[in-house]
Amino acid sequence: MSPNQAELIRQIREMRERKGITYQQIVDACELAGESVCKATVQKVMTAPMESAEQCRPTTIQAIARAVIGDAYNPETVPKENIEALKVLLAAREEMDRERQKGIVDRTGQINRMQSTIEEQQEEIKRKSKTIKIMITWAAIATLLLLLVAAGLLSYLIWDFMHPGIGLIQQ
Repeated sequence: MSPNQAELIRQIREMRERKGITYQQIVDACELAGESVCKATVQKVMTAPMESAEQCRPTTIQAIARAVIGDAYNPETVPKENIEALKVLLAAREEMDRERQKGIVDRTGQINRMQSTIEEQQEEIKRKSKTIKIMITWAAIATLLLLLVAAGLLSYLIWDFMHPGIGLIQQ
């Protein structure tokens, strides 16, 4: 977990204690903001050891932070510690965005490598397909020639059998 995330958790814990906000109020504020967070998760983030709280998704922790900070977006009416918590929240979001962007770049590279591999394999399939067509054509020609030779031999044998005084079969 990032230091920004740990600092954010520490600050929202302190702020919740100062403001006297209940877990249910945090859950309700998250719901009003359109972010579903269960009460057990809020309790885990607020009371569990830092290692356990760090296992929550960063987006969940940020939703809880926004609920605890509340209307802290107006710098004229907000205490300084709320502004500091917002700065920490912003730093955590920026870090998440950087990680997400790095993941996007990595996946784009993977996709490009896979695309080139697919194109190479398609070219190989086309080449092999052409080779197979040539082999099938030659096999058909050879089969046709063998059938013609077999038909010719069979015709000769029948003709020779029907004319006993001439040919190979003589009585």
